[in-house]
Amino acid sequence: MEPAGPCGFCPAGEAQPARYTCPRCNVPYCSLRCYRAHGTCAEDFYRDQLPNVLFAYAHALALYHGGGDDALLSDFCATLLGVSGALGAQQVFASAEEALQAAARVLEAGEHPPGPLGTRGAMREAARILMGEGPANQKGYTLAALGHLARTLGQARRQAVATEERDRLYRARKKCQFLLAWTNENEVALTPLALDCARAHRAHAVAAEEVAALTGELERLWGGPLPPAPRILIEELPG
Repeated sequence: MEPAGPCGFCPAGEAQPARYTCPRCNVPYCSLRCYRAHGTCAEDFYRDQLPNVLFAYAHALALYHGGGDDALLSDFCATLLGVSGALGAQQVFASAEEALQAAARVLEAGEHPPGPLGTRGAMREAARILMGEGPANQKGYTLAALGHLARTLGQARRQAVATEERDRLYRARKKCQFLLAWTNENEVALTPLALDCARAHRAHAVAAEEVAALTGELERLWGGPLPPAPRILIEELPG
């Protein structure tokens, strides 16, 4: 959203024209000083976007065997932007769990191929990427994933013909670059974020097991995967 009007954080009587907008709440601000005065809102925005992007990346990477085939580049990016609302639709999330569930719902709705990982596998991989190699280099996997994404989106943009598609790929690549900068400066935030993703993965697994158990019980009662046809309780006599 384009900033409009005066900065909302300048001292009274000294408000400067707003040049930027908080990506999460759209409050306008004019400078780094006022950005910092805004608190952690924008930082939380990038934090909660990252799991959604990594879920889609893990899914697309497994589905297209590493994403290195130029012939599949367009399909790779279409799946990536379709599964990740953060990259493809400028979607905003209030938590890591919400970000993961949003991507999971897209897959479960059948809008894209399920891939070898499935929903739970993609959640697990997002958490693994965030954990990295351990305390010595935790951000390494995340930086590598986002760097690969930015390069791939840039390559796809160069090949795209339609202006609308080029613009969409440009915005997605720019988002990856912002996330790269955030990750590089906030390595300490990755462990809590990975734990949030792991908890979301477990909650999703428990819910799936409960649904499977209920489905199995219903099929046992029905004698098959479909309920029996309704019986006619009162049959009309012929006239």
